[in-house]
Amino acid sequence: MPRPDGGRLRDDPRPAGPRRRPGRGLRGRRGFPSGPPRGLDRGDGGGGQPPLRRDGPGRRGVRARGSAGRLAAQKEGRVRNVRIVSEPRANPGDAEVVRQGIDLFNVAATGDADYSPLAIFLKDDRGAVLGGALGDVWGGWLDLSTLWVAGPLRGQGHGTKLLQAAEEEAREQGCTGVFLTTFSFQARPFYESLGYEVVADIPGYPVGHTYHVLKKTLA
Repeated sequence: MPRPDGGRLRDDPRPAGPRRRPGRGLRGRRGFPSGPPRGLDRGDGGGGQPPLRRDGPGRRGVRARGSAGRLAAQKEGRVRNVRIVSEPRANPGDAEVVRQGIDLFNVAATGDADYSPLAIFLKDDRGAVLGGALGDVWGGWLDLSTLWVAGPLRGQGHGTKLLQAAEEEAREQGCTGVFLTTFSFQARPFYESLGYEVVADIPGYPVGHTYHVLKKTLA
């Protein structure tokens, strides 16, 4: 969810900070494939369908090599010598097993397998990306993970247009609301000016600042 940087940081009318956000990928937290809203367990289409993926726009049911076999082994109870292992640079296939497990749980618990990625860009006449809004639609909400505009173009209304375009697309997909996060040094006033309200704070993240969670009900 967090991200102090340009590219993954939310659109801030002010200049962006360092490219790397702390702790996890830009609002990389919750998500359906990361999928259903962060914090939720990930799930799958149920009925034997492969899990939905957030990290592959438009791609459903893509399983990482070997993950299906490992999940099957777990279901059959062939689990021995369980241990905790820290692997910051984990094999993508291993990470996918975890994502799929959460996806399966989410859909089984809610019966909602309707997931769709959202990606809207600001480009110049050569196709260069100068900004964008990224997120995931699931459970009747848009989880807006990233809103960013290149420094030279800030303060010209592009951030507002990107956010409004994302909200409109969310409405078209039947969403009733949008939620997102931002740091106190990023764009809280910007979001509040467009109808978002703070629903939670994490003071001291990072030290000397606050992490905000905001939401907006779509009319």
